[in-house]
Amino acid sequence: MKKSTIPKLWLIIVWDDVSAEVMGPYKNAETRLRAARKLRRDEGDRHGLYRLDVQADGTPETFDFSGREVEG
Repeated sequence: MKKSTIPKLWLIIVWDDVSAEVMGPYKNAETRLRAARKLRRDEGDRHGLYRLDVQADGTPETFDFSGREVEG
């Protein structure tokens, strides 16, 4: 059986920029972006939102969302 090379996609929320929570995994990047947009709309901009991609080999990578992405 062939191993998947598609990363698992998660969303990191840092509540009040203090306490981190990981949500997911998400089916695809668009689904994760919609979740981030909903959080920004519902909770405002006081919380940090970050992408977490876990590669097939288990390597984590984190990325920022731009304000334009999550407010768009």
